[in-house]
Amino acid sequence: LNYRPAVAHVNFQLRGKDSEGDETFVRDFCAEKSLRFFSTRFDTQKEAEKEGESIQMAARRLRYSWLFALMDEHGFKRVITAHHDRDQAETLLLNLMRGTGPLGLQGMVVDDGRLFRPMLRMEYPSIVKYAKQFQVAHREDISNAETKYKRNFIRHFLVKPWEERYPGTIRQISKSSEWMEEANAFMFAQLDKEARPFIHRKKDRVFIDYQLANHPSANLLMRHILKEYGLAEQAAFILPEHSRPGAIFSSKTHALLADREHWIIRRSRRSTVDGQQSTVNGKIILTPITHNQEPESISVGSYGFLLRPTRSGEPIPKDNTAILLSNELLQSGLYFRHWQEGDKMKPFGMKGNKKLSDILIDAGIDRFTKASIPVLCDKKGNILWLAGVRSSELLRLKEVSDAAWVLEKTD
Repeated sequence: LNYRPAVAHVNFQLRGKDSEGDETFVRDFCAEKSLRFFSTRFDTQKEAEKEGESIQMAARRLRYSWLFALMDEHGFKRVITAHHDRDQAETLLLNLMRGTGPLGLQGMVVDDGRLFRPMLRMEYPSIVKYAKQFQVAHREDISNAETKYKRNFIRHFLVKPWEERYPGTIRQISKSSEWMEEANAFMFAQLDKEARPFIHRKKDRVFIDYQLANHPSANLLMRHILKEYGLAEQAAFILPEHSRPGAIFSSKTHALLADREHWIIRRSRRSTVDGQQSTVNGKIILTPITHNQEPESISVGSYGFLLRPTRSGEPIPKDNTAILLSNELLQSGLYFRHWQEGDKMKPFGMKGNKKLSDILIDAGIDRFTKASIPVLCDKKGNILWLAGVRSSELLRLKEVSDAAWVLEKTD
């Protein structure tokens, strides 16, 4: 292939002296060939128990996570593995056993842009023959003979006798995967085309129009759209929920909300308040600046704000995306936090208090956005501004000339 590779070895610490022997063998080989060598080891048994996974699934996750991290850190172009046609046949049968769709029937691909399997179309017997003919030194993983693992069971009790009885079976399975790969490329291009009119994106949100539910292939389209968000298996449950606004579904990485007119997808958030500002008990303190300083940027969750001095003749903001502050108010001690159920404020121009939940409903704001909207409070805890939505009567200035600062929502 004309590559100068580096070699990476994972010791899963599952086979005692054999695991250590494997690592030593690879390390010595690389030293002999002057190849860069990387190694790591995992307590795979402990990791599998911790995550509730099988040993093989935990080993696979740990292995590829480390390999891809190495690739990114050192600028390598591909992770290259030695998968062959028998591995492909085993993978297809494993996928069928677990229940699979078009991608599972395709199995592994030769090159996905990061993982490269140059031997995937090669027949296993020819690889063994080559190793013997040219006396390629190698070690056999002793766990390959154990049938307690699903893949090994399939190898020894399904694939091997199948190939012995009907020679060429593995080759035909491998060909089938190639044909399925071609069919999938065409199908996914068509699904993208069919799904496009129902999807639009806005910042960190994906909106899926409820009209998709009327499409003759709604289930297929929905699974296709939701796959990248880890929600594909829930598609059949999500589709009927357009008639029940407020329902939420989640995966490890994303959450989906059935809103008034759309399904809305966003990345799951582990924390609600962040930023590099002074943070006390979940409150982001608004630190006063002097007129000689640069405007101050403030981050509250996914929201960004800018605190700056007023400009000459600057008008009073009308759209609630910015507020004016006096020197006295800013110096008194203001802070951001996220709104909570039961919060109330005195909206600008009104005499009485109103629940923030009612203000948000009146504004037609979805539950995802509601959960992340910050509020600006004074030192007594009174809410001055529901950021970007409504300001408080407490911000009313006696004179326009009292305005010294502008706090504006930038994101």
